[in-house]
Amino acid sequence: MKAVVIVRDSLLFAAIGQEFPHKLFYRHSETLDICNAKSKSCGYDEVYPAKYLFGYKQGGRHYQGLISKYLNDGDEVYLFAESAISAHLEDVLNCDFLDVQLASLEDAFVRIVAHKGIFVRGWLPEFLADKFLLALFVYASFGHTEYVPNQINIPKKTECSDALISFCRRHLSSRYVILKTSHGSASATGLPREYLICRNENLDFALPYYLKICKDECNLASVMAMEFIINENTLASPPDNVIYKANCIGVGADDKSRAAFVSQECQKITNSYNTYLTDTRPYAKISEVFGGSHFSTASVERYSIILEPFKFSDAIFTLDFVLSSYGAPKILEINKISGIFSDVFNAGGITALESYISCKQDSFAAISVESLNHYKNLVMDWSSAGFFDKVVCLDNDGIELFIG
Repeated sequence: MKAVVIVRDSLLFAAIGQEFPHKLFYRHSETLDICNAKSKSCGYDEVYPAKYLFGYKQGGRHYQGLISKYLNDGDEVYLFAESAISAHLEDVLNCDFLDVQLASLEDAFVRIVAHKGIFVRGWLPEFLADKFLLALFVYASFGHTEYVPNQINIPKKTECSDALISFCRRHLSSRYVILKTSHGSASATGLPREYLICRNENLDFALPYYLKICKDECNLASVMAMEFIINENTLASPPDNVIYKANCIGVGADDKSRAAFVSQECQKITNSYNTYLTDTRPYAKISEVFGGSHFSTASVERYSIILEPFKFSDAIFTLDFVLSSYGAPKILEINKISGIFSDVFNAGGITALESYISCKQDSFAAISVESLNHYKNLVMDWSSAGFFDKVVCLDNDGIELFIG
């Protein structure tokens, strides 16, 4: 079979390294040469795109990569940078299957591929990259908001007002509120838009400040004000914020597809939370209030309910969630391109990547045009409802638009 593997440019060049010239398109013979060289030299400390694509060695064991697996199966593999698709469209479409696990492709392009009957692996609807649209999707799937935090999405050009601040305070009843961007990750990066945390009553200071920062960065879609969930411990120990990162995989044919946890264990990140800073300041950056992080594992067996909306075939992704005070999982974000793929969290030693590449090629599930149209119609419905250009709240009572 002829396989085309598409990779985001920066990840591809990180994986190739300095040993080979950086190109946007590698033919089968070139891909084979690169893979043969990289698979011999990659250790566990290698950058994750290289481990993901070419495999790596650790503790006497050799873990296969995506490309090395396809080559070992006898496939003819072509390697493309994401930016090269339009210039080499004929070559891209002249294949038996595409693997886009390390790329972000527009749904319109995937629709063209689906019409041609080409198998696609590693694809998720592009709207899921937006944290608020993900929350809308979970809400639409379940018909209630039990599995998402209370949150308010504020378009970046929105002018802050007393009415908006009052709206946020009313719907976010938690003691602390986190302000973040709906796209991308800036949790503790040191960037101007790094996530902020404040007490609910200090939103009149924090919200105007954060909206102004994000308004100046034209690539940011919106700002989210969300309840910040912490675990209250005993009086002798500080509270903490706990995030769970679970590796997931789509399995099954398109009309019967479902998502499953790769294993019954996930990564648990416990961040000690310094409440003094947010109790004595109008707001604080998340890097300032987190005193340290502890990494461990946790069982996810009880939380499989949150996978029900994600009926995607042949894709791996990580799902980040927190637990409410009464133990309900609250989904934060989904991440398809992540270094977590190379990590091992269960005693059996299987990785998310191994689960993904172990699927036999005759079990590939074609993405149906009907599924693509379903996701397209969802986004169109949300747009017509005004969810993209108005302040929208998702809380225990459902959806409410802010009329300023």
